[in-house]
Amino acid sequence: MAPKPPAYSIGVKVAVGSRSFKVNLTRSASRIKILYARYDSTANALNQDAELKELIENFLHDSTLTQQERTQKSARIISLYEHYALYSLDSLVLTPKQNRAFFQLADSVYQSSTDYLVNKEKNRIVLDGHSVFVCISGNEQPERSFYVSNPTRGTLIYQLLHESMELYRPKQPNLFPTRRATRGY
Repeated sequence: MAPKPPAYSIGVKVAVGSRSFKVNLTRSASRIKILYARYDSTANALNQDAELKELIENFLHDSTLTQQERTQKSARIISLYEHYALYSLDSLVLTPKQNRAFFQLADSVYQSSTDYLVNKEKNRIVLDGHSVFVCISGNEQPERSFYVSNPTRGTLIYQLLHESMELYRPKQPNLFPTRRATRGY
């Protein structure tokens, strides 16, 4: 009897100025569900959030903050901005029978070390690019989160984003009708 495949999720957020989007994969033994989200706007309530105003004021003007405190405040500011972000959503459900190569790609990303996913292209300088935030969690390993700067074609993160979009566009091109809308992915 074959071993049961791992259950996991991979969340990827691509930030390209005001055009950001997310691709979230949830893997079970029998399927992968891909949730696509395109950033549309920010809720007006953001401007009234007292905690956010205080955090930003403190972050900008308190020179006594340690690096760890700055990192924590920065993470909370990002979290609050994300809380007020409004997205358009769509999804696909894939089965291994028709999408074996995609299942293998997703499994490779899940099983690869963070160092491999991040540092594959470390001897490169990016002058004008974009950042990709990746969060991987599953039942066989602890959650891990990291940034990848401007992933290129040979990397697993690029391949995962590209193949996710290639599966989406022919079936439901509502959110991302062209590669230009997803920074070439």
